[in-house]
Amino acid sequence: MLEQLGLSFLLQEPLFSTYIVPLLICLARIVDVSMGTVRSLLANKGHKKVAPIIGFFEVTIWVSAMGVVVQNLGHWQNLFAYGLGYALGNFLGIYIEERIALGNSVVRIITNQDAHNLAAKLREMGFRATLLTGEGNTSEVSVIFLLVRRRTLRNLIPMIKEYNPHAVYSVEDIRYADLQFEKNETGFLK
Repeated sequence: MLEQLGLSFLLQEPLFSTYIVPLLICLARIVDVSMGTVRSLLANKGHKKVAPIIGFFEVTIWVSAMGVVVQNLGHWQNLFAYGLGYALGNFLGIYIEERIALGNSVVRIITNQDAHNLAAKLREMGFRATLLTGEGNTSEVSVIFLLVRRRTLRNLIPMIKEYNPHAVYSVEDIRYADLQFEKNETGFLK
């Protein structure tokens, strides 16, 4: 790649080949792997239009980084930078996806305490809460079901713990759901 740009003389410089090339490889891998992580998660959630576009740029960056590594296999720093970039790219991609928090989730709250107050608070906040009574191992339990946007989980989980610290809850991502919510249901739409 540097040869095509007329910059092959830079590879002869010890400073460039020892520090700059590995840094560029690492940065390229961070970008392409984080793009790949986000692309995979979006594809799994059914975002069919965005995933291929991200994939195009991801592979273009990967081929460029891989080309530099293959041309310079004698430098251990390049291989180390490649691996480090891969690891950091995974971390960054997961972080980005969590911050974007696309999609919906089912939240199940199970408690052996009365859950009417918690269900009422959830409804007050705009969530559609379904409260059921069930039979646990040793006693009767209350079960609350919620369908929520993933981005609301940041506020929802602490509120569950506040109202019922001994409640057990689980969260599952939903790939597809027929969600018929009204626009004024703020808990769902926030």
